Amino acid sequence: MRGDIIVADGGDSPDSYRKALVDAYLRVALMYTDPACREARRGAMLKCAMCFDKLGMGVRAERMKASAKEL
Repeated sequence: MRGDIIVADGGDSPDSYRKALVDAYLRVALMYTDPACREARRGAMLKCAMCFDKLGMGVRAERMKASAKEL
């Protein structure tokens, strides 16, 4: 949710996507590895992929999408 707020406040700027990626989405994707957090983690990984796409990092976006599908 924090990342969604950052993106909503920052608009379509690369800085807002970068901040949301680092401050929120990657944090959830990497730190919440318990089975109970699986769906939250998958959602965060997909949002990471969206941010990577917006930042022009297509290869990383595809890797993140593939990791999300494997969960």
